[in-house]
Amino acid sequence: MALLFRVGVTAFFLSLLTLLTFVHVQAPFVAVLPPQLAGAQVSVQSGFLTLGTYSTNLQLVALFACLMCLDVVGALGVVLLYLILGLGGVPLFYYGGGWDYLQQSTIGYLFSFVPACLIFHTLLRRNRQPHPSLLRYVWATVVTLLGIHVVGGIYAAIYYETIPIQFLLTYDLPQLPWQLAALVVLAVVVRALNSRWQKLLRPRAPSLQEPPSIQGLGL
Repeated sequence: MALLFRVGVTAFFLSLLTLLTFVHVQAPFVAVLPPQLAGAQVSVQSGFLTLGTYSTNLQLVALFACLMCLDVVGALGVVLLYLILGLGGVPLFYYGGGWDYLQQSTIGYLFSFVPACLIFHTLLRRNRQPHPSLLRYVWATVVTLLGIHVVGGIYAAIYYETIPIQFLLTYDLPQLPWQLAALVVLAVVVRALNSRWQKLLRPRAPSLQEPPSIQGLGL
């Protein structure tokens, strides 16, 4: 029964990660340099600061929901299955799937999801503290999000043959404010539900009572 529950949870978060990859939203950005973002629309430009919106998806929100709700083994299972199926040809990624996806500039962001699982849970330290504080959730989220952007941004900069720091400032940095705000709200919600969720995931101790007789089961 516990194994069946784990399979169901993995399938749910894999579906969530796939679904939110294709959910488009107009998100706000804050840039100190002209942003290199898809569909960027500038609303305010004053001095060195540029404000506006751009088109993006909710893949990172789904990833962090997975990280916050599952233990490190469960989160790694979902991420690895997502990558294996996607590279194997199932169109789970934004631009499709298959081995040709290794030639996409965004593959660095996808591969960074694996160490993200380890970094997040190392910082959260749920194994030492079953119910981490909100501050620890936020700390783990901020460091992990920055790690994803740095790894993915450097890979993309090399792909486009640009200076990594320039790419990070024009592509990754403008996205951080809304992502951090959304993930902090998510952390608040998940922590509030954490106690009940962990009880569902935690295997039940075997009962000390005598097993029911065949007659008691109606067989």
